[in-house]
Amino acid sequence: MTENELQELAKQLGNPSGEFGKIVAKNMHEGNISMTNHAVELLQIKGKQKILEIGHGNAHHVTKILKTHTEIQYFGIDISALMHKEAVTANQTYIQNNRADFQLYDGLELPYPKNLFDGIFSVNTVYFLENPQAFLQEIYRVCSPNGHFCLTFADADFMKTLPFTDFGFQLYDLDMIKKWCIDSGFSIVETQQAKDHVKSKSGKMVHRLFYTLVLEKLS
Repeated sequence: MTENELQELAKQLGNPSGEFGKIVAKNMHEGNISMTNHAVELLQIKGKQKILEIGHGNAHHVTKILKTHTEIQYFGIDISALMHKEAVTANQTYIQNNRADFQLYDGLELPYPKNLFDGIFSVNTVYFLENPQAFLQEIYRVCSPNGHFCLTFADADFMKTLPFTDFGFQLYDLDMIKKWCIDSGFSIVETQQAKDHVKSKSGKMVHRLFYTLVLEKLS
């Protein structure tokens, strides 16, 4: 890929738009699904919990979550107008039944009251944050006492091997992200490491190392 093509791909990965954005979102869904499943499993969803996902993409995975956990309410939020539209279209039945809600936001302030969510998860969003500490503080605010937050992201050294991460990606190592989580008030319950084999956004098959931090807001 040319440098201009890599720049456009990086832009789309952070905020998909237009017809190319739909293609990128489909590839992201397929490439990220194992990471999403990892985060959801570690969140240990149960009962009538309210669950928030930050950065849901096209949200084609939400149906499985709601079919598996039949009493929860799912809330999804994204900075991409296209992804918001795609998510609403894909999950219309659950929206009408008040089991799913999708909102568009500015990437800074979460439009929810404090202590609302029993569980929160976010996958592969940390690279695009303008202010990671502020992001984590907002999540802490809307998380309920004793609620959990699963933050899932690829290893920084792995990300550096991808050519498009030279454009608009902020790569942070595990220890730095842990420190920010603790500084925001969360307690780290566990750090899970996993690997999968995926097709990179540039078309090559690669082994990916990733982490999920399981965090708790102590009451």
